[in-house]
Amino acid sequence: MNALIQQEARASNVVIEGTICLSENIARVLFDLGATHSFISSSFATKFNKEAVPMNYQLGVSTPVGTELITDSTIEDVKSL
Repeated sequence: MNALIQQEARASNVVIEGTICLSENIARVLFDLGATHSFISSSFATKFNKEAVPMNYQLGVSTPVGTELITDSTIEDVKSL
């Protein structure tokens, strides 16, 4: 388990990897404390009957391993997962 106070999290570039259970589904996760957005795979979202909604722009995402992914869709109402 990792714990940071709010000021440490804001100043951190730490990425925490782990596995969690979310609504009885096992998920492999990365918690990037410096991230400005959150992401979920489209295949994982289907487990919750969540459909991707097209955005009117593309968003480039740099991953911790140095690759870049492009997304042009969003999953709405993820708080209800």
